[in-house]
Amino acid sequence: MNHLRATGAGGEGLYEGDGVSSAAASQGRAAQEGAEFDLLALGHLQKAGAKVVRGRHRVGMVSVDAVVKGNGGRQFWVLAHGNVDVDSAAKLPGLIRTDTTRKVGYDTVLLNETADPFPILVVTSHLPDGTNPASQGWLDTLNGRVLDVVSIYGDLAGFQRLHRYFTSDRPLVPASPSLWRPPATGQTGFDTLPEYHSHA
Repeated sequence: MNHLRATGAGGEGLYEGDGVSSAAASQGRAAQEGAEFDLLALGHLQKAGAKVVRGRHRVGMVSVDAVVKGNGGRQFWVLAHGNVDVDSAAKLPGLIRTDTTRKVGYDTVLLNETADPFPILVVTSHLPDGTNPASQGWLDTLNGRVLDVVSIYGDLAGFQRLHRYFTSDRPLVPASPSLWRPPATGQTGFDTLPEYHSHA
């Protein structure tokens, strides 16, 4: 491999063979952004009324990002997949990326096969927007396997649904895949809701 490493402040001492591969560096950046997005996702759920019970852990073969609970003690699994910036430079951010939606689908199958599964909430930065029909197709297969799929960016309707899940004792009704679309222009003001700021 062809790597360079700087050993001095001025850049002197550059030599080959001792650096980090570009693939490893990319994976490191992805892991860091994933951890940062998890924090954003959990903050969003807390603003909707959830309390974090447990952080990232494994349930069988699946890495679950968190367990949260609502006011009545009902618990939910959280799968968080997204990019930190809403205007991400990533070509296919969040659930617009087919590989990500496919992984979420596989994870939900395994989680639902466990004994006494919790309802699953999928939290993302970007919902499929029509630019990648395959990702929308995979997302639609989650129908009946997850409680809901919401975005932390501008998804007012999704935030309101989360708030109901966490603050109401009414029976849970899984959201329709038709709701798992980017918000229409002008419907991005969830941060003006009183409950959003009361949990900040």
